[in-house]
Amino acid sequence: MNILLLGHYQEKEILTGPQKFAKRMADELSVGHHVTFICYFQDGKLYSKWTKLFGSRIIIQKNNLQVLQLGVMSLIVHLFINRYNIVHIVTFERFIFIAFLLKSIINAKIVYTCHGIQAVELRDYHSYLPNIYILKNIFIEKLFFRLSDVVVFVSKLHQSNAIKEMLTVRAQKVITNGVDEIFYNNAIDNKEKHPFSLIFVGDVKRKEKGFSFILDAVKNISHNIILTVISNDPVENTFPTNIQLKTFKRMDTVRYAEILKQQDLIIASSVYDSFSIVVAEAMAGGVVPIVTETTGIKELIINDSNGFIVNYGDSNSLSELVHRLYSDKHLLAELSKSAHLTMLNHRWSNVAQEYIKLYNDICK
Repeated sequence: MNILLLGHYQEKEILTGPQKFAKRMADELSVGHHVTFICYFQDGKLYSKWTKLFGSRIIIQKNNLQVLQLGVMSLIVHLFINRYNIVHIVTFERFIFIAFLLKSIINAKIVYTCHGIQAVELRDYHSYLPNIYILKNIFIEKLFFRLSDVVVFVSKLHQSNAIKEMLTVRAQKVITNGVDEIFYNNAIDNKEKHPFSLIFVGDVKRKEKGFSFILDAVKNISHNIILTVISNDPVENTFPTNIQLKTFKRMDTVRYAEILKQQDLIIASSVYDSFSIVVAEAMAGGVVPIVTETTGIKELIINDSNGFIVNYGDSNSLSELVHRLYSDKHLLAELSKSAHLTMLNHRWSNVAQEYIKLYNDICK
């Protein structure tokens, strides 16, 4: 099968959720299939108009995978010359609209993996952006939904939000995100060897990440605990003396896996998150999750079995759970094992196989 991936390709390993999905899918799908990944000269400050129109650069060329960076005209020529069975939009980028304009000519099935609803995110969390930027994204998103042969959502929660926004789709499916193999190795660590620790991952100034919710909860905890925060935003230490704060900027996968080894709990306090790869990675390593009911990965979590689900903003429930798990190491160990077992079938290789099955189904 000849597969084209379109989206943002991050060469470095400091990745957001959608970027990690894109990069891991390129690697996994190229095992047994020819995969081309095309990204655009996105940063206007770095590239000239000429480059954005006619630029062409090979980023990676190995085995069955090539990653290309193309300008608009170069992409059009590429689509005319090459024939693909599947065009898979792996991250939302406006330049991908070209593939829909040429859909009848390239004769490929188009799959769109939706990581976030632009209409929701731009309206509720990024309304400070220029109106023209917001309107462009919302308009193109509607076309992505309407013209794709299949739209894939990363959780049922995410799917329901698209329905609420009345986005038109031809066909839809839910396929969750995956986990790198390195995180599964963390589960063999003895969780009682280190001080009681919990972790929050996300830029603290982003409203949707709900860090203020954690601030309220942690201040009600009387035990000596370590709070690790991974955020590109600075974190002001206003915590009581019994809370030891450790802060890090966003990092690569290997470093993140090392830090997770020292954690007992991961808290996803988001007002909305379509899935949460960082929680999935933590669970694979035996870190017990506490997530809000508005976080997509809650669909893999059962209260008191492999983690906990709390209402967004319920700081009392969150602090009570931390106290309970601090006081009951046996329960913590059991939840840790269950969290690890829950994620065993969520490796990126499993996710890629689900997509291959989807490709085959729609090509038939």
